[in-house]
Amino acid sequence: MSAGAWRAVGALLLVVLLIIVGAAAAWRVQDWRYGKQLAEQARMHADTLNQLSQTAAIAQRAEQDKRLAIEQRLAASEQTHFRKMSDVQRDQDRLLLLICGCQYSSTQPRLPKAVECQPPPPPAAWIMQPYEADLTRRMLNELSPSPTKATGD
Repeated sequence: MSAGAWRAVGALLLVVLLIIVGAAAAWRVQDWRYGKQLAEQARMHADTLNQLSQTAAIAQRAEQDKRLAIEQRLAASEQTHFRKMSDVQRDQDRLLLLICGCQYSSTQPRLPKAVECQPPPPPAAWIMQPYEADLTRRMLNELSPSPTKATGD
């Protein structure tokens, strides 16, 4: 082989070596860039998940606050209703005591004993009207919280 051929082979080997070194360097640069992109993508994914979990926690707290507010309003409403019903019951007991003159105690259970109370003797003006309904029974029927009549007419 002549010197020119060796030069051509050497130049060809040099070109091939330069191509291989260039390809390896390009491969390393691409690997570095791709790794950087993957790291950026992983960071963005983690940020997105963090934002989603924070949003869900805020929504859950808001729902819990709504539920707590509703429970508090319901408790206040129940207390008000219980107080009103107790006042009405107390007023009915007082009215029954006033009308009947019986010794009905609010500590006793509310049983038909209250109905057994007899009204005081009517005044003279009522005696003149014998067909007028019994006031005690009428008051018990009108003031009773039950839909059924307390006494039979």
